[in-house]
Formats: sequence, structure tokens, C-alpha cells
Amino acid sequence: MRSPAVWAILLVVFAMFFFVEHATQSVAGDSEKSDSDAEKPSLQIQYNVVYGEKSEPMHRADIYRPKVIPAGRKLPGVILIHGGAWTAGDKIHDTQHAKAIAGFGAVVVVVNYRLSPQHPYPAQIDDCRLAYRWMIDHAEELQINTDALGAWGYSAGGHLAALLATDPTVGLPRLKVCVAGGAPCDLTRIPANSRVLSQLLGGTRAQVPERYKQASPVTYVSSDDPPMFLFHGGKDWLVSPEASLIMKESLIISEVTMEHFVVPDKGHLMTFVDKKAMELSFAFLRRHLVPLEIGVMDSKTSDNGNVTLNLRSETFRLPNDLEMLTRAIEKTQPTSINVSWPSAAVDEKSKAKQIDQIQAIFQPFGIDLYVGNERLTGISGRQ
Repeated sequence: MRSPAVWAILLVVFAMFFFVEHATQSVAGDSEKSDSDAEKPSLQIQYNVVYGEKSEPMHRADIYRPKVIPAGRKLPGVILIHGGAWTAGDKIHDTQHAKAIAGFGAVVVVVNYRLSPQHPYPAQIDDCRLAYRWMIDHAEELQINTDALGAWGYSAGGHLAALLATDPTVGLPRLKVCVAGGAPCDLTRIPANSRVLSQLLGGTRAQVPERYKQASPVTYVSSDDPPMFLFHGGKDWLVSPEASLIMKESLIISEVTMEHFVVPDKGHLMTFVDKKAMELSFAFLRRHLVPLEIGVMDSKTSDNGNVTLNLRSETFRLPNDLEMLTRAIEKTQPTSINVSWPSAAVDEKSKAKQIDQIQAIFQPFGIDLYVGNERLTGISGRQ
């Protein structure tokens, strides 16, 4: 790992250059403002919302969410954490990432946090935990589903996101998914006498070895960790690609669901905006946060047992199209499915019969089935 100063300067200069045409709001000041002229008209954005101490200027977040959210509906919530070697960077640099995630139907809370050397570790992760708690405490107001929370971060932000995932905050709902890109996940691999992180961690690894261990996400990996998506530049000279490989190996040993993607021939900065890495990471978030919606098209089940389903705009008539439906499930890999009917007039007996059929199809895939907010278990059973 290179010097944090070099890393921070390069990352910030690059981010400013790349995003300057998109920047719509400075982080200066404490005002909350709705962005009626957002680049995507389908989104609403609030800037500089206080998530902690009002007197602390870094305790600010920008909130991105769909402009229209039906009453009573709750969306996944994602905390997005910027990079910058824990010494620099700003939430504005993740504007395009936040818009993309909010675009698939999520509430995105993009946070600033206190920086080193003025604020040594653990101030950075403490602030991220504070923001995560704020997001949960305001879930009702923001229409966030606290059973569908994710984290996305790159570089130092990826390190902090991975810490939120592997070392959860006691008393709060756990993350359901985490994306960590270009993240240093095992700080104990830094040479013992290197001063690269001495300002952040209060000394070299030789001087404060336990602090380096405590600040490493890999330290806390366990079998109950949420699914993780790791991505890294194949020619990253700021944070070695080995950093992700170490985390990957630990997750595999602990049997944690994970994916690992290497962006060939790209370094640390260009990987941050790599189109393929973004597409894969956002798809991973969506797969683990957004339940697959099924619409039962028939008002009642016919005598021969047929039922017609609408699965993300594709129509399947069962049992004739079971093979096609199975392929669709394998392609989308949903973790949960929400079933709805087009009319409130559908009688309960017909619904129960249809639910039996649907459960028989989806249970072998290990998919949770919901009717509204109610999770079903067993045939025609309710948990």
C-alpha cells in the first residue's frame, strides 16, 4: 500500500476531475435541500442531512431515493461510503454511484465521516456506525425496509463497508449484503515498521499490533456474515489486488456467499468508475436486497391446476412453462419473492391453492416467499 497522502491526493484529484460536471451541491453549510432539478427526474435528493452531531461538520449525509414511493411501501436501504485513504474524499464523489443504486429502487444514504490525521481511527468507523444507526432510526420517515440493508464502498470506503458487514453494531439489524471495492481488508500484512498508517492508527504495526488487527475486516469474518461482492483492479498499485484475495479466501473458508471480480489492466482510480465493475456490484446489491415480484394473473386456479404468473414482465403458465420459469429463477437468483394478486376480489381458498403451487415450485431453490410483508413457511403455512 502506498502512502495515504499520495493515495488521497490522487483519488481526490481524479474524483474532482471526473465528477466536476455532475457536482450539483457543495458540502459546505448545513442546509437541507430537495433537488428538484436532479439529473434523473425520477429521483429526489436531500443534501447535507445531519446524521450525528450538528456541531461536527463531517456528520452529514446526502440521501438519494425514488421521487415517488407509494404510501406504505418500503425500499431497501444502502449506506454508501466514499474513499480517500481515510484522510480525504467526500460524499459528492459518489454521486453517480448513488444515483445508479437509487435508480433500481433503493434509498441511498451517502455519508461523510471524520478524517485522519485530525481524527485518528476508530473515528471513521464510529461515524459510519452512527450514520447506519441514524438510517435505521429514520427508516419509517425514509420508507426504508430494515430487513433489506446494504453497504457499498470503495477504497477506504470499501474497508469501512466491510467492517460494518463483518463486525456488526450490537443491537442493530445486520446488513444483508456488502460491496467492497479496492479495499484493504487485512492491515496486519503491512510491514511492521512501515509508517503508512501510523497517523491513522497511532503508530506502526510493530508499535500497536493489536490496533492493526482490530481495524482489519478479515479479523471478524464468520459464517453468519452477509453476502459480499469484492472487486479490485488487476493493476492496482495503491492497494494490492492481494488485499481482496485475502478477504476472498477468508470468506470462502467461512462459507460466506461471495463473488470476486478483477478488472483486468486497470489501476485503483480507473477501477472506481469501471462500467463492468459497477454493473456487477449493483446487480449483486439488487439481487440480495430487492425481492422478486410475482403477480398471479389468474383470478382463480383452474380445475386442472394451471396458474399464470408474471415474473418481472415475463408471463409463465404453469405447469406447462415450468422449465422456462426455472431458467428465469436460475438467471435472476432471487433470495425472496413477493406474491401479489391483481384484484382484492380473489377469494382466500383460491389464494391458498395458488400459494401451495408456488411454494412447491420455489422452495427447492431455498427462496423465501412473502405475501405482502408476511413470510410463508411450509405449504399454506405462515411463520
